[in-house]
Amino acid sequence: MAAALVAVVAGALLAAFSGGVRVWARARSWDEAYVQALLGLEQVERDVRNVTVTRLDRFDGDEAHLAIPSVVRIPGKAGTEEWPGIIRYEAGAGTRTLACHALPRGSEDGASVSVVMSAVDEVRFAFCEPARGSGAGNWVSAWSGRTNLPAAVKVRVKLGGSRGPREMERILVLPIQ
Repeated sequence: MAAALVAVVAGALLAAFSGGVRVWARARSWDEAYVQALLGLEQVERDVRNVTVTRLDRFDGDEAHLAIPSVVRIPGKAGTEEWPGIIRYEAGAGTRTLACHALPRGSEDGASVSVVMSAVDEVRFAFCEPARGSGAGNWVSAWSGRTNLPAAVKVRVKLGGSRGPREMERILVLPIQ
């Protein structure tokens, strides 16, 4: 009985160790640009989910940029301050980056800028019109509106890098307003 128990425990430990080695090997195969792009997509998705609709700020975008009305967080005298404003994602022409600009309403000088993705060959946005009737909405390359929002935003990222060219795409569904 004890021998069978030892065999089961040894088998479980061997399986866990083997699984851990496979996970580590897979993680090592990802390069830094790929991981940064995944994390950047998570940040864009979080900001799209937190969109706020106001008559003062416009949801706006085209293939190279996305502007989301939201609460922006900027460094202040007493730490991080929250203000209504625009979070703007912009593919850097010639810089191979996707930058995030946090722009408080009415203040260009209070902007906070961070690079969300680097070493990207291309970032493209598309916007899905809300469905009418029983049909699905169409994808369009530009969107602008103060009170009307797209049903979804598609983000397509093309990466170069040591592992060769790769593409990733994520469809971000906006909350129902």
